[in-house]
Amino acid sequence: MKKNTNNLIILILLFLCFGCVSKNEIPQELESTYALLNRLLPDRASQFEFNIISSKDNKDIFELDSSNSKIIINGNTPISIAYGLHYYLRNYCNASFSWSGNQLPAKEEPLPLIQEKVRKEASVPNRYYFNYCTFNYTMAFWDWERWEQEIDWMALHGINRPLALVGQEAVWQNTLKRLDYTDEEIKDFLPGPAYTGWWLLGNLEGWGGPINQSWIDAQAELQKKIVNRMKSLGMTPVYQGFYGMVPNSLKEKYPDAKIHDAGTWLNFKRPGFLIPNDSLFKKVATFYYEEQEKLYGKTAFYQGDPFHEGGSSKGVNVTKAAENIYKAMNTHSSGATWVLQAWGENPTSSLLKGIPLGRALVVDLYAEALPQWGGKPSEWARKESFMGHNWVWSEIPNFGGQTGMTAKLDRTNHDVIEALQHPLGKNMTGIGATPEGIGQDAILYDLLFDLGWETEKVNMDDWLKTYVKSRYGNINPDIEEAYQILRNTVYSSKYKHASGEDGSPPLESVLCARPGWNINKVSAWGYSNLDYDPKELVKAWKLLYNNKEAFSDSDNFRFDLVDVTRQVIANYGRELYGNMQNAFKSKDLSEFNTWSSNFLDLIKDQDSLMGSNKKFLLGTWLDMASKRATSDEERKEFDKNARMLITTWTYEKHVVNDYAYREYAGLLKDYYLPRWQTYIASCKNELEGNKSTYPDFFAFEKAWTEEDKSYPVTPSWNELEAVDYIWNRYHNQF
Repeated sequence: MKKNTNNLIILILLFLCFGCVSKNEIPQELESTYALLNRLLPDRASQFEFNIISSKDNKDIFELDSSNSKIIINGNTPISIAYGLHYYLRNYCNASFSWSGNQLPAKEEPLPLIQEKVRKEASVPNRYYFNYCTFNYTMAFWDWERWEQEIDWMALHGINRPLALVGQEAVWQNTLKRLDYTDEEIKDFLPGPAYTGWWLLGNLEGWGGPINQSWIDAQAELQKKIVNRMKSLGMTPVYQGFYGMVPNSLKEKYPDAKIHDAGTWLNFKRPGFLIPNDSLFKKVATFYYEEQEKLYGKTAFYQGDPFHEGGSSKGVNVTKAAENIYKAMNTHSSGATWVLQAWGENPTSSLLKGIPLGRALVVDLYAEALPQWGGKPSEWARKESFMGHNWVWSEIPNFGGQTGMTAKLDRTNHDVIEALQHPLGKNMTGIGATPEGIGQDAILYDLLFDLGWETEKVNMDDWLKTYVKSRYGNINPDIEEAYQILRNTVYSSKYKHASGEDGSPPLESVLCARPGWNINKVSAWGYSNLDYDPKELVKAWKLLYNNKEAFSDSDNFRFDLVDVTRQVIANYGRELYGNMQNAFKSKDLSEFNTWSSNFLDLIKDQDSLMGSNKKFLLGTWLDMASKRATSDEERKEFDKNARMLITTWTYEKHVVNDYAYREYAGLLKDYYLPRWQTYIASCKNELEGNKSTYPDFFAFEKAWTEEDKSYPVTPSWNELEAVDYIWNRYHNQF
């Protein structure tokens, strides 16, 4: 008995020891990558092996191989391995990880082995992600669970230079306390949760606030988790740097300091600009960087844009200012890179002259647009290629988080590679996506970040087929044809700005426009004239609809089916609107009544359709805000922030009204529909010979942002049933 007991003890010790060894065999730098794998494929994790390998010239690489029925993924960094995992899942398993759902390998199916070793090398070292606006139009109220999903998505797409702006309120609070600010004075400077991006850009201060200490503390804790996870996966987060932005009230605290008046942005007074050669600048910069490091540690990349979107630099020696801004940054983090946005006239040559070569990284936010200095569409690079500084070819796939489908797949495929191969492309060290909102048109992001690993254009026919198979788990001739139509319609935007710039704005829905006649856009900078034949999109819709049962198990397919249906309805709204307008202009009351009734019904039906998918619910957006609140008072303020951002934006009649419009269930019914009903009633009254006045839409809009009505957070019906309803009611009209 004693012998058996001893043997049992030995077996237990061996088992425990084996378990310890297995865990210890995982290098510390790969623990987060294995954790990502376990979140993504918990039942398959044991079938993968990750290894760190060296690479020549410090270029990012990954390798795929098989050994002993395991999938071996090697890479020089955790991010390279994560992208290799994404590459394997898509190309070998018809699997994907997306905002609208995951398409993962079936548990009962064996993982395909690698028959011939694969090795790929990144074409650029920097894969950049996020726009300042993304942190509000999409992520203003994200919690850690949602952030964790996004960081996993980023890793799988090979992103290694993400902008990381959460939690700046705490940095500024601690900095200003050291400058003798009271808590109330500090809160006058800090914006509400929905407006932090424009605050950090130096466009406004205080708007949407005040905020409570609970929010400041919660955002700081959230940022710690975000940047720790980013760093553990091998990403280098891009922090907000100190570039001279200070509260205007600093003039009262330090009357002798040189604080420049940067003017206004829209209807907002900009924060002050502390002249960097003033002795106070070094003091504030030191406090700022010290407090940021205490909270979140250091990084090698800091972003900050003096004089963003028209900020006045009159009387400022911009070159000298840039020298001192970078000096403070480099003093804090030796060898730091200053990240700048190429947007409008910025960064100017005067500013770039003040930064040592090799120490700036210019993100050309809108590289897919025809350059603002003129030239042929293929002339993608700025004059003198940003004066020899390194730069990132980036695209803005979405404005304001709007819901219109748009992208330029073939153009992106061409332009990124042309930039790499162009003589001026020697300083192009990255590709990037800088969307103002995310969750739409996922296809563009997969293509764009794939191009970070290519030196030649991809074969779009092959790439598209592989993408769709991985998105839905399968493909057939109908789906393949549907995507070729999407490629040549909504994903082949031919839009041109009046200035001649060739960009990719959303094709805006007239259903959401503030009512009036001769409407051609919803937002001030938008565009609603179709640049493709809407009947072609209907063909794609029909092909998807006819396959709804075959692909009904795919979350991604159901999302896409609803989204394409939504776009078809939005397009049809233009036709009904035109008929309604013509009837009004010809003073045909009977025709006007018919077309206006049809138009209003279409808005109602669009609302019903959107109510079938959680991603298109107003309740989903508002619920995120409510869940982050710690009191009923705070919940009301957050709800107000969330409502304002996607409607009025400010409390003044302004060009940003409806900039971030959304075709959301609840918003269509309770916001856009009543506006049109009021306007149509006014027009009908006029046609009947009565005196009519133009409605005060802003009064209604402002009142709506102050409501406290809750909206559903779960779909009201099944997507297939919803699309069936639309099909049966409208397909002959379409």
